[in-house]
Amino acid sequence: MAVCLLQKSWEKVPSSTLQKCWRNILKPGNHFEEEDPEDLIPLNIIRNNVLSAAEEIEEVSAMLKNIENFELNASEVIDWLDGDAKETETEEDEEHHLAEDNEDS
Repeated sequence: MAVCLLQKSWEKVPSSTLQKCWRNILKPGNHFEEEDPEDLIPLNIIRNNVLSAAEEIEEVSAMLKNIENFELNASEVIDWLDGDAKETETEEDEEHHLAEDNEDS
């Protein structure tokens, strides 16, 4: 029922309204104020980062399998690697704050 109402409403929208909307969106020089730099990363770089992370997980898993009586599944390896990344970020944040405090002194 709701889908039928939606379809009927959509059919009542004149094409001129859609043209005006797109004209405003596609107008030259019409840039959105807040662009996230991460939105501008090319897809091939994102793909390479994802593949690199997957390879790192496989490599760590393989190394851990060589340790006697030590087993981690893939999700545990991911959690472990994420924990290391968070610790690194925290250390970098602390160093940044110390540097700022030293500059203020």
